Amino acid sequence: MSYSLQPAYQPFPNYNSYVAELVSGTVYVPYTCTLVRGGPEFILYIDTLLAKIRISKITGILALIYCDRLRCRLPSNACGSSDTLYQVYTASLLVACKHLGEKFTIKDFAMASGLYTLKDMVRMEFELLQMLDYHTWVSDNEIQGFFDDNRDGLTSVCIPKDI
Repeated sequence: MSYSLQPAYQPFPNYNSYVAELVSGTVYVPYTCTLVRGGPEFILYIDTLLAKIRISKITGILALIYCDRLRCRLPSNACGSSDTLYQVYTASLLVACKHLGEKFTIKDFAMASGLYTLKDMVRMEFELLQMLDYHTWVSDNEIQGFFDDNRDGLTSVCIPKDI
């Protein structure tokens, strides 16, 4: 019997609508825009992207921490366009995957998104890293704080039992 050191993919039950809610809080997007505000289109996009990329749970959590860091850095009057939430979440997942050494490439993300070209993905990654001042390290205390703050929304399925 062989064991893999890579965390096995597991779907995120009851997770995508919560992700949509958290990411929607990152930046204001006017209601007049289409495909926004955590609506069914955004939740479907999250579901489709996660099904195609099949990331580990910790990568998904790290991406949400990056979204939260971005929210804290943006001015309170920051306003996005109709696909800002899609870009923020996709770029956050990409940076989280790279930070944790997952096997996915930027080309994989461009293909999985169905919305963005390779050039778009490079730009989105660069812009996110700039806005985060290239601060991608997340301490154990920060992860614990994120879990504590979001325990109800992440559910016991997404949170390891020892946290």
